[in-house]
Amino acid sequence: MKILFMVCETITILITCFAIFNLVKLSKKHKNVTDEEYLSKDNRIMRNKYLVIGISGITITALMQIFIILTR
Repeated sequence: MKILFMVCETITILITCFAIFNLVKLSKKHKNVTDEEYLSKDNRIMRNKYLVIGISGITITALMQIFIILTR
């Protein structure tokens, strides 16, 4: 059971890191584009998607840690 949680936690941490990395990459890319391109609907949707994935991953990881601590 613990191994399963550790595998799930590793996967969520990797997904969270991927989402945060893409958010950082998008923010660096903003320096090279105009404000209109940065604020376009497609870019907003992509930034929001990565933000939601990152927050969800952090939340799931925290909940798994709490569950593991409570089941000891």
